[in-house]
This record gives sequence, structure tokens and C-alpha cells, in this order.
Amino acid sequence: MAGVPRLLAELARRAQGRPVAFLAARLPASVLLAGLYGLAVQRHGERQIDPEAERWRAAGTRLRAAAPPGVLVEPKGLSVTCHYRTNPSLEPQVMALAQEVAAATGLVAHAGRKSVELLPPIHADKGTVIKKWAAPPRPEPGMTHRDEQSMRRRIKASISLPTRCACDPIIC
Repeated sequence: MAGVPRLLAELARRAQGRPVAFLAARLPASVLLAGLYGLAVQRHGERQIDPEAERWRAAGTRLRAAAPPGVLVEPKGLSVTCHYRTNPSLEPQVMALAQEVAAATGLVAHAGRKSVELLPPIHADKGTVIKKWAAPPRPEPGMTHRDEQSMRRRIKASISLPTRCACDPIIC
């Protein structure tokens, strides 16, 4: 257990807000992926979208349509980011627009580095994904003592895996 905090810190450094499709195009299907801060997951090549997040997919279109010239609009499916890096003077205008769209749609505006992102109002972030994936499975009702012992051995073995292995999850 001593190496878990270091491993979680390393996973957090690798996390970002990329869509699963971006990651899947660059990584083998065997890698467990989480995109958009855990709103989308891909296991063994099969994508799963958080059902609560899916209903917010269209809400970001208003921001894309109203973004001023000189702003890079990055649609990510379940979220949208406006980057004003190339024209920092647009920051007040972009931030005001993002707040206006957030108030009208229920999306949440997150200021970034020379950008603002509109996300569904769901508590999902890099930390929640890491905690979910790092949590050991719990014994289920009806498990025999032998089943539980076997599960505990698998957990103990997985904790001793090297921090870099073929089964590393990618969280974005």
C-alpha cells in the first residue's frame, strides 16, 4: 500500500480533458480509458457514456455558435472549450459569454489556462475516476469465504504490480 499515493499522483498528472475518441485513436483497445474527466469510458474497445451526461450533449452548441472571431472552439462531444490563447484580449468577452451560456443551459463553466470549458453539472473529475478505479472490489452478498479469500489475493497481487505495465489506465 505504500506505493499507492505515488501511483495516484502519477495517474493524476496523466489526466486531462480529452475525449475518449481522441485517446482511442492513439492507444490499443486493451487499455482502459476515461475521457472528459470520467464522463466517457472505454473498456475493451467499447465506449460507455455517463447516461446523465448524455442529455447535456447539445447544450454547448450555443457557445460554439456565439464565440467571437479569433477564439478557437473545441467541441468535445459532452463539453466544449473556448481557447483565447492567440488573442488574450478576448478573455473578458469569452468569459462573459461562457457565464451567459452556463446560466441559460445549466452547464458549468470552468476557467482554464487561457480558456473556458462548459461541462455538464455532474460531479466527475480526474480524482473521482482515479478513486473509482483504485478502489478494491468489495465482497458481494452470497460470496463464500473461499471466494472472498481469492478476491483478496487478486487485490494484493494487483497492488504489487509495477507502476508502468500494459494494463495502465489512461484518464483524461
